[in-house]
Amino acid sequence: MENEKEFVKVSDVARRLNVSQMTILRMIKDGQIEATRIGKSWRISTTAVERLIEENKNTRGEAKIDSNCK
Repeated sequence: MENEKEFVKVSDVARRLNVSQMTILRMIKDGQIEATRIGKSWRISTTAVERLIEENKNTRGEAKIDSNCK
């Protein structure tokens, strides 16, 4: 199956981006990152995580995520 996506938990994304889980949940709510609700928890595709990192890179190539998003 070529179209299978790999999904990760909110906690995994938060750890990778060095932000809180609440920040990731706010980003999902605000539509800044695509996520899928499975039961009571959210799952985020690795593609969406990579896209978020690419869209938020600064001029030095470092990802900058606004941890104060509302």
